[in-house]
Amino acid sequence: MNWRFLVTIALASAISLGTGLLIGRAAPSAQISEEAKNASRQYVDSGNNKSFLGDYKGAILDFTEAIRINPQDVFAYFNRGNAKKALEDYQGAIADYTTVILIKPNKVEEVYYNRGNTKQALRDYQGAIADYTEAISIKSDWWTAYLVRGNAKSNLGDNLGAISDYTELTRVEGFAHIGYNSRCMAKYKLGDKQGAIADCTEAIRLKSGYYKAFYNRSTVKASIGDTQGAISDLTETIRFQPELFPDAYNDRGWLKYSILKDRQGALEDLRKALKISEQAKLDMSSSKGLQTDQHEKVKEEIEEQYQKALKFIETIEKSS
Repeated sequence: MNWRFLVTIALASAISLGTGLLIGRAAPSAQISEEAKNASRQYVDSGNNKSFLGDYKGAILDFTEAIRINPQDVFAYFNRGNAKKALEDYQGAIADYTTVILIKPNKVEEVYYNRGNTKQALRDYQGAIADYTEAISIKSDWWTAYLVRGNAKSNLGDNLGAISDYTELTRVEGFAHIGYNSRCMAKYKLGDKQGAIADCTEAIRLKSGYYKAFYNRSTVKASIGDTQGAISDLTETIRFQPELFPDAYNDRGWLKYSILKDRQGALEDLRKALKISEQAKLDMSSSKGLQTDQHEKVKEEIEEQYQKALKFIETIEKSS
């Protein structure tokens, strides 16, 4: 698991997504004076600035004040939902997104998408799929909605359904490599290992240096006994992510030892995995960022790789 990548995703998902897509006419409501609307917008702007700086609690206070002044302000509800989601108040976020849909039921694909992501964080995969489907019905070319809906289907074990969504993504210029890489692992889970290898290979052809596809292809190759092919792909993974991917060092080290009987080469890889994991643990412990469940999950992934390296090293050293 690329821990820096996960941290980036966690932080990116926490930032308010703005108000650009929330356009159109709100549902009929009590008359709100222009003065009140202007005051509400000022609080929304202030809340957006605080969200951008990571002050989600302060942002929520501003959005709440905007709503008090103008209960029909969909931007305030939407961005308060984003801030709550960043703080992992998922139920609160869902409530705010739902309010936006009730006030303004048209052209709210981004709201359905965010609510779907929030439901997926709660492992309500069926609910997430329903929301992503609504988003796609409004904006049929939204490739990220196909991707996350495919992920939700995969989490439910519906890999055929996931493949269907990932296939849609393979048709999108500039992002097809993501679709092929995702479809690779869905095919692998269904036992179509040659199809999985073909998809990962296509992902690599489309995006040179795509380390995720190299790593996934190594997993498939190892499962069919292609040890040299797996090691080659792990070496490419490491070449493109030399300091961020302890998993690749651990996997390559264990293959070197268990299959190739290359004890020295294995220990070199495993000690590198240990070193990267140790540094990652230090970086995470000193991080002053938001301490969310996602942050904790990343720490758990790092600890898992650290313990795996220790276990493998101990096993090899005892065998000497």
